[in-house]
Order: sequence, then C-alpha cells, then structure tokens
Amino acid sequence: MTTFTKIHQINRISKMVKLGARMTPKEIASQLNIAESSLYNLIRICKDLGMDLKFNRTSGKYESKDKKYIKIEINDK
Repeated sequence: MTTFTKIHQINRISKMVKLGARMTPKEIASQLNIAESSLYNLIRICKDLGMDLKFNRTSGKYESKDKKYIKIEINDK
C-alpha cells in the first residue's frame, strides 16, 4: 500500500465519521477494499493524528468525541 493510498483511506475514514456513517468495522474495511486488521491500523494512525475515535456499539458507528476530523492534502507546487 502506497503512502498516497493510505492518505486517501485516512481521509475517507475521517469523512465517514464526520458524516455519521452507520457501518461496522467490517463494512468500512470492505468499502475501502482492505482487511479489517488494516482498518484498525489506519484508525490507530487517525488517533495518532489527533482524532478521538471510538466505536459506539449502540449507534453502530465510529464517533469522534471532540469533533476533530482529518483532511490531508498534498500539493505538488
């Protein structure tokens, strides 16, 4: 997996959380075409970057307790 692919997937995870997507980790991994274990690695990276992610079993979705989200942009200038 390239660095650009990881960045894209981290951005997608952050967007799913921001939009309140009700998806299990298995469903998110499937949506990203990655293994569930790879998803957990990406979630750990999101946490390292400042997102306070938790999976809420009651609502069936990931939530950011402090409403912080990630958007990584790369410019070639």
